[in-house]
Amino acid sequence: YPDQQPPANNKDLELSFRLLTFSASPRLLYKLTDAMQIETGLDAQIQNHRCGGYSFLLPKYQRALLGGYFTYSWQTRHKLKLEAGIRGDGAVMRIEEYYDPILAQYLAHNTTLAPAQLDDYAILSPRLTRRFINYSWAMGAVWQLQQNHTIKLHLGRSFRLPSVHELAANGVHHGSFRHERGDAVLDSEVGHQIDLEYQYNYKKWRFGFNPFAAYYSNYIYINPSLKWSLLPDAGLIYQFEQAKVLSYGGEFEMHGHLLQSLSLSTNASLVILDNLTDGYPLPFAPPISIRTVLSWTLPVFPLRYGKITLEVEMYYTAAQNRVARNELTTPNSLRFDAVAIYRKNIAKTECALRVACRNISDMRYFNQIGRASCRERV
Repeated sequence: YPDQQPPANNKDLELSFRLLTFSASPRLLYKLTDAMQIETGLDAQIQNHRCGGYSFLLPKYQRALLGGYFTYSWQTRHKLKLEAGIRGDGAVMRIEEYYDPILAQYLAHNTTLAPAQLDDYAILSPRLTRRFINYSWAMGAVWQLQQNHTIKLHLGRSFRLPSVHELAANGVHHGSFRHERGDAVLDSEVGHQIDLEYQYNYKKWRFGFNPFAAYYSNYIYINPSLKWSLLPDAGLIYQFEQAKVLSYGGEFEMHGHLLQSLSLSTNASLVILDNLTDGYPLPFAPPISIRTVLSWTLPVFPLRYGKITLEVEMYYTAAQNRVARNELTTPNSLRFDAVAIYRKNIAKTECALRVACRNISDMRYFNQIGRASCRERV
């Protein structure tokens, strides 16, 4: 900070991270028949994280995880494959406190904060111990209707442990340029999902459609709050919170050959994230996007000299108007890339040289899920 002396020790060391991890995953696979098998196993992991330097990003912490699972798989005679599984996990996480005396000195000289308020900013990570126990299950089926038709279905319950950052963050994250604050009482994120996938193959063409939906009873997300931070270069405080969330959308893909050396592929995706707790969409939700690639392998180039492929890539991003509070909308955009690829096998190894020109038309566009999509409004 301005007008402050460098640290007395290790003044040239900004960040140091040392993560020691021990893990073990024993498993037992048993085939009941040629078409049926079961698998059971354990997953264990112990982590010890230490850090150093005058700056701060992650605190010192210890984490231990232990999980066990059981799965069943059955390949029927009717081109139908069934799978099911269940898993239970337990975890213990201990996070050590980190007090930033340099920040405390800066705030004491440049603000009128009371001692308790000063500690609220200078303690970049609180001391806490959390224990988590949860379970997950899944069922799936793959049905080969005919040679050209395939249907996949997945149902399941999942959970995710909150990360160290989501629990204990309190300060400016200089990778995202915002003041992020964790919540020490966050629970495991729990969700129920259903996915359906349909694939169709016709001659040299492949089509795929993948709709999905998920309900989360306590989805973890970062929310731009209405409170301003007193830290330098911080702006609003972004608070980690939990909410009931409904997520749904889908993906469509197509790939095929117009000619023997000319191929076309397209991928379109849509994701909707509705916050059912406060009625707003979740922040940092991606808009509808479409990517199309036209690829041409030069047929006149002798194969013994390698292959040259020319590609034109089109990216279309729709406008995003479904935004959270304090999040800006973004307009739609259309941009093009050009790529040239040279491939040649040398000593049974394929070597490739790629030359690309990104954003040929020099289109100005905004990334809705980028680090600055939530901006402060006065």
